[in-house]
Amino acid sequence: MVKDLLQQITGPDGFYPQDLRLKMTVYAAEALLDEMVVLYRRALTGPATG
Repeated sequence: MVKDLLQQITGPDGFYPQDLRLKMTVYAAEALLDEMVVLYRRALTGPATG
């Protein structure tokens, strides 16, 4: 859901597709979101500690 919103901002029908700084910020946010998903999945499948 968040990734779709980020893509809408920079997409052809986005709010500010001509703003390069906004595009770079959205790309960085998408990369961080992808990394967060990977870490979350690893945490769910990793060995339980405690």
